[in-house]
Amino acid sequence: MKKKKKKKKEEEKKKEEEEEEEEEEEKKKKKKKKKKKKKKKKEEEEEEEEEEEEEEEEEEEEEEEEEEEEEIPSAFS
Repeated sequence: MKKKKKKKKEEEKKKEEEEEEEEEEEKKKKKKKKKKKKKKKKEEEEEEEEEEEEEEEEEEEEEEEEEEEEEIPSAFS
């Protein structure tokens, strides 16, 4: 009788430990997934910023070219 009780107790304890391990694994996975998602979002934001900067540079270059074109005829007159 005592052996059965002891064995049952050990099995419960083992089962409990396994559940805790599973929970820990789940937490790690979620944390890793969240971190990965955060990293991806950050990369997307950086990429977006780069695109905006490139657009701004292109606009500035166009403006400079237009200004130069306006200056050229006035230099000949």
